[in-house]
Amino acid sequence: MVEPGAERDCPNCGSPADPHQEYCLQCGHRLPPAAGTLRSAALAAGSPGWTILLTAVVALLAAAIVAAVQLTTDESQPVLVATSPQPTAPLPTTETLPETTTTAPETTAPPPTQPPPSDGLTAWPARASGWTIVLASIPEGPGARAVATREARQAIDGGLTQVGVLVSSRYSSLHPGYFVVFSGVYGNVGAAEQGLPRARALGYQAYTRQVVP
Repeated sequence: MVEPGAERDCPNCGSPADPHQEYCLQCGHRLPPAAGTLRSAALAAGSPGWTILLTAVVALLAAAIVAAVQLTTDESQPVLVATSPQPTAPLPTTETLPETTTTAPETTAPPPTQPPPSDGLTAWPARASGWTIVLASIPEGPGARAVATREARQAIDGGLTQVGVLVSSRYSSLHPGYFVVFSGVYGNVGAAEQGLPRARALGYQAYTRQVVP
């Protein structure tokens, strides 16, 4: 134990210092603790009460240091959350089938039937448009076809060509309801008019007319 009044020297500048003085008053250097002071503290710590107190203080300090280190470590390290990739189910695929279009077969009305050629009578060409010379028109009725056929034969006997019988209701350009005795199938009205004098010379009140199916 250091007795009161004992002095020590500063290891830096050599100035005298009090045993309990912590810094040198001349140069400000921190002084090492005096040997007597350390011994007194050690002797005082040797008692049971001091031993328990020092042990508790050291334990508290150690716990505080560990807690501080743990807190610093927890705050400094990022928290990693392990995530496993979720399985992705394949999207359902839809198959687009080509559209099928069903076209109904076209139905074509049968062409109008002409009186069958008899004794050299001429049938008008099917579905054909043209010009002709009308010799006579006989209204439809019982025996009307026979009358028209007889008139056509007489025209042939008179020297006219391409003579036949039309059913007027089957042609849009003719008045319906007649059997028409005609002579000639022409491509234009001029050609048909050239045949009019011969037909009229036989006594027919002939005229040209366009025939359209």
